[in-house]
Amino acid sequence: MSTVAGKKIAHSVSWGMIETLSVYIVRFFIGIVIARLLTPGDYGLIGMITIFLSVSDVFVNAGFGQAYIQKKNAGQVDANTVFLINFILGCTVYAAFWFLAPVIADFFNQPILTILVRVFFVIIIINSLNVIQQSIIRKELQFKRRAILTVISSVTSGVIGIVCAYSGLGVWSLVIQQISSKTILCILLYSTSPWRLTFRFSSESARSMFGYGAWLLLSNLIGTIFNQFYRFFVGKAYSPDKLGLYERGHQFESMIADTFSWVFGQVCFPVIAKIQDDIEEVRRKMNGFIRFSCFVVFPLLAILFVVAKPMIIILLTEKWVACVPLLQCFCVVGLMSPLYTFLSPLLQGLGHSRWDMTLTAFVCAGRIINVCISYNFGLQYIILGDFAVLLLAVVAVSLLVNRKIHYNYLTTVFGIKWVMISTLLATLVGWLLSGVIANVYLQLFVPAVVMGIVYLAVIYVADRTLISSLVTMILKKKKNENADR
Repeated sequence: MSTVAGKKIAHSVSWGMIETLSVYIVRFFIGIVIARLLTPGDYGLIGMITIFLSVSDVFVNAGFGQAYIQKKNAGQVDANTVFLINFILGCTVYAAFWFLAPVIADFFNQPILTILVRVFFVIIIINSLNVIQQSIIRKELQFKRRAILTVISSVTSGVIGIVCAYSGLGVWSLVIQQISSKTILCILLYSTSPWRLTFRFSSESARSMFGYGAWLLLSNLIGTIFNQFYRFFVGKAYSPDKLGLYERGHQFESMIADTFSWVFGQVCFPVIAKIQDDIEEVRRKMNGFIRFSCFVVFPLLAILFVVAKPMIIILLTEKWVACVPLLQCFCVVGLMSPLYTFLSPLLQGLGHSRWDMTLTAFVCAGRIINVCISYNFGLQYIILGDFAVLLLAVVAVSLLVNRKIHYNYLTTVFGIKWVMISTLLATLVGWLLSGVIANVYLQLFVPAVVMGIVYLAVIYVADRTLISSLVTMILKKKKNENADR
């Protein structure tokens, strides 16, 4: 890959990281304010309908967004075709859920879900309008623009949500916040984009992209259903309060594990799609993506694991303390996020959407077995069991990839050995410190700071090239920005 292309990737990753950090900070503090005003039950109700909203998003996208990115010579007609298909699907899916709303409410025995679904699911149509804009951004690696627009929409909708919560709107404050966030982002995306709809539809383009996207649709559909499988199970088998605790614990962990891995994953797919014919270059890029992602995700999850209890007490008050053990279990599972998250964009970028479906099917089967085995032991064991499910899925599909294209995905683990060792040492030090400190505020800050110092010190001594590579990437970004000016 050319030097210019390499710089563009570094620039995209940097802006993706800026976007993630900014949105993380904004949503973190806004979420704290709202959570202090609402109850676990309020979050549980939203968690119940989020299950179906996530499934509907898969139908709306239908794999056409990824197909547009993967297509080498995609043009204006392809973009128009994707937009029109997604919009029609969005309206159709929303209409279906309008009539299904009472059924969903009866299933969970929560009558309020009928009106919540019918209002909240307007997001389906809004999301359908954004598919092509998000795909263009990813294909052209325009992550700087998306970062700015996402932060603006997050801040604005967050303020709206806080005002609604203070006004006593309860669960509706979460609904209004989410709808306003998607609406504002949609307006910003179209007002800053040169692309305009011309209503030119190509059936040939639709067929060609559907040939690739059909397997992704099936894979994403099954994957989304079973990603929501635990939430669905908790909502039905337990209570809205229990699901609310599950949701809050997962949200804290996912802000680190999922979002940071997602940053690199968003860049990874279009990059791999561009270099898909050069397996050696694919191997180098994947090693870099996973190495940098683990460097950030592992220590942050370790810190969150150690300071979970004082953080929850200080930020959310005692009424949320029951989610602490769930949060700690999620932190353990989150360690698999960088390895698991990158396997899917690798398969998609190489054009092997059927293999991606195989990965999804393996995880789905594993989660069913996990629930059957772990249910009698409690919710914490169900969460921890997902670590084994993801690990086995990565190993199994990696062996398949190695046999087909002679690329052993598992070799990337050797590149992060010092990250794992440093994380383990930092966790041990932080855990010992938290056990001897009595003050809840000191329990939060002292272990976190010491763990960060220990982690960076060990990495600096044992794997200095990793830090130097990150510094080089940041310096390239600044140099590129100065050149653009």
